Amino acid sequence: MMTDFERFFVAMAAAVNLASTSSGNAKDTYERKGTGFLRDLVKWLQEHMTTAFEVTYQGKARPLLGWVKANW
Repeated sequence: MMTDFERFFVAMAAAVNLASTSSGNAKDTYERKGTGFLRDLVKWLQEHMTTAFEVTYQGKARPLLGWVKANW
């Protein structure tokens, strides 16, 4: 089962790909859909930024928020 991030990413990539090979109304529709999926993807990233990424520094891996908390 895909995560929301994967679903938004795949849908956006598909829309962009279809827009690149389409013309007229179809192209406009795919571009609008791609923009909408990009918006959803950016929103997801903004909401999950602190937990979605693992950062490795000097051999230690932590979620991004873990590094922020460790340095305060």
